[in-house]
Amino acid sequence: MKYLVAAEADKIQDFIFRAARLREVVGGSQLLARFCGVEGAVTLADHYGGGKIISDGGAFLFEFVDKENANDFGRDLAELYRRCAGGNLTVADPIGFEADEFKEKSKEAKENLRLNKSAGDVSASAVHLPYTAFCASCGLAVALDHRSKVKGARANYICSNCFNKDREQAEQKKVFINDFRKAVLQITDDQAAEKSLAEPEKNDWTDAIGRLDARNYVAYLVADSNGMGRLFSDCDKEQMMLLSDGLTKVLRESLASPCRELLKGQPDLAHESLLPIVPLILGGDDLFALLPAPWALDLMRRFCIEYEKGMKTLLGQDEFAGVYEENRPATISATVVICKSSYPHTLAYNRARIELKKAKELARRIEVAKQPLQSVVSFSFIAGHRIDDLADLQKQLYRSTRQPYFIREVDKNLGTDVLRLSDLRLSLKDLPAKRRAELKDLYDNPPKHEDDLDMRWTAELKTLLERIGRKEKDANSLKKALKELGNPAAEKGHWTMVDRFGEDWFGQGLPDLLAIWNYAYKVDQPKSVYDGD
Repeated sequence: MKYLVAAEADKIQDFIFRAARLREVVGGSQLLARFCGVEGAVTLADHYGGGKIISDGGAFLFEFVDKENANDFGRDLAELYRRCAGGNLTVADPIGFEADEFKEKSKEAKENLRLNKSAGDVSASAVHLPYTAFCASCGLAVALDHRSKVKGARANYICSNCFNKDREQAEQKKVFINDFRKAVLQITDDQAAEKSLAEPEKNDWTDAIGRLDARNYVAYLVADSNGMGRLFSDCDKEQMMLLSDGLTKVLRESLASPCRELLKGQPDLAHESLLPIVPLILGGDDLFALLPAPWALDLMRRFCIEYEKGMKTLLGQDEFAGVYEENRPATISATVVICKSSYPHTLAYNRARIELKKAKELARRIEVAKQPLQSVVSFSFIAGHRIDDLADLQKQLYRSTRQPYFIREVDKNLGTDVLRLSDLRLSLKDLPAKRRAELKDLYDNPPKHEDDLDMRWTAELKTLLERIGRKEKDANSLKKALKELGNPAAEKGHWTMVDRFGEDWFGQGLPDLLAIWNYAYKVDQPKSVYDGD
């Protein structure tokens, strides 16, 4: 008889994002990664005679031969996490299992953990002082000291959580970033990695990457694997260990590959000697990364393609026989939020999670309908500090969007692939900014119903197309875009029927392209080819 102990860190996103500066987000991710490794949970389990099955991304599953040791490990793991990260970690009671019961008992352990997490926070004593100050970084926790987080910097009120995350990023040899840097350069020597692709001064990633765009915009990529919980549930112990160890490597390489392609296709970036893509959270099946905005759409597409390839290779090993099915590939949902470099990263992440939820919902609908599984992507643009809500036209018959998109061609009624947007962006490069603005204004006010389409909207579009038609090249390119992003046979705006399994509406993808006009560049094309009017 052996015993399973399941545990999970609570509110990981709150822990990581409870910081004012992006360097502290990276530090929080690195702190969590080290806690999940040999410096934290794994060594503690060894002390109690336990073995690691899963220890990544704040999720833990260990096995023990002694129940008392399993209980002691769970108690001490939660205390160690509190001391290291200043957060809470939920631990389920140990569950006994025989060798042939692993799958069943691992599911039971997961369910017990879910019940424990939903039980609510336990009572705890609050800090009571006659005079208090809140942390100047996160603004939430009570400050414990007035000091400099970095030697030579101005002293300020700081909580232990923010101090530890900042120190982690500054002093722990930047393991989290270096692992990604080495994957990009495909090398193993740390010194060569640091020398080849440096970090900006004071770790000011958003400002440095924002300068790669003329308008000082950046992009945040958020991705989450589809059906990963079900896949883990189908694994035996050895398969689960292989999957847990391999998943983070696949995510890292899937992000590193388009970064290499970007550096190859944009020589000017290579001359900058700056790492142009920065992982902020990379563990388990979750990814949050900072991207250069001009290539955001193409980078997201390439990342998803590499993820599918990497997972196919990982799950195609003989060890996964009986679990992986060739006709049910591992897929992923992803979204990018494009915003000013000064826009708070926490708000950008929250916006991305909203868009990601829509993509994952469509992926689930496709699976339920027993259609070929697809990786689904979406995007959102925040102009200045104002969110462009073209995708939020819920319950309307005509919607100026075709989101979410896919990374390859699908049934035309289901949607279209995101590469088509990048291709058409290049063919429309000479369309004047004035005409683009007029088209965007028109599509921002789509027809309310069929009569409105016939009596008002089509006439306005016709007038606008006649103006554009004075330049034959622009007219032909625009007509091509309207057909490819809509319905080639529908002359009234080329609106196309979108069938989302019980939710039908008419859509058009041109407004999506107009909304992210400057951020749909292809990685392998020089920026100069997009210079139009």
